[in-house]
Amino acid sequence: MGDPKWGGDREEPTAAEAEFTELLDRLSSLNIEYVFVQDDRGPWTLVALRFDRNIGGEDYIFKSLRLDFDSAGIRGGWSEYNLDGDGRVRAEDANVDTAPPDGIIIPAAGHTIPELAQAAVDWFQRHWDEWERVRRIPPRRTPWWGRMLGQSEWRYPY
Repeated sequence: MGDPKWGGDREEPTAAEAEFTELLDRLSSLNIEYVFVQDDRGPWTLVALRFDRNIGGEDYIFKSLRLDFDSAGIRGGWSEYNLDGDGRVRAEDANVDTAPPDGIIIPAAGHTIPELAQAAVDWFQRHWDEWERVRRIPPRRTPWWGRMLGQSEWRYPY
């Protein structure tokens, strides 16, 4: 028996997840990805935006912004491992810092799905706009010991 915090993929979204992801697609032109997950606490959706750059003909993922959507609301922040190993685990179990300004936490209580979707799009767009301002800055190579610990080979100085 596996870790109950580790979720498994589902093919079909719930009605709320379908509405939320359709709104995200309609409101945003960003390349946002979705994974519908089921764990011991029920269904939830992982929404991700990867920040990458082509260096010497190879694509490198520098950062991954993740957001969890479920009946409790939305929670998101930077994935510590670019969703490699924490992509099927809820943000709070993956130790994602969801505190603003980089993170986002909005409870479902008192908010409609369209309001949550708009907040998520605004949050993703703000981070994307910041990325667009700095992505042309030459990256620094992560030291060998950082790469051994699973950090990205390339990183930005901010």
